[in-house]
Amino acid sequence: MSQSATELPSDAVAALRDGNKIQAIKIVREVSGMDLKGAKDRVDRYVLAHPDLHKMLQERQSAASTVLSWLLLLVVVLVAIWLWARGG
Repeated sequence: MSQSATELPSDAVAALRDGNKIQAIKIVREVSGMDLKGAKDRVDRYVLAHPDLHKMLQERQSAASTVLSWLLLLVVVLVAIWLWARGG
């Protein structure tokens, strides 16, 4: 592939901008024929070379972690209520 180590196919860049790093890695693998580790490393290098994209992905990951934490807490509370209501 004639692209440098910090360039990605436009579809992969679009996937990253949509917050879909896994899709970007899949695209790089398909286009380049790289193995999973090589494609992931290339995508990671691209993200690190673009601070705005890096910040956006970190913020989305943080937001997703927060949502998952709240969902887990909700499930625990609902199970506790259900057990209490059953008398168990």
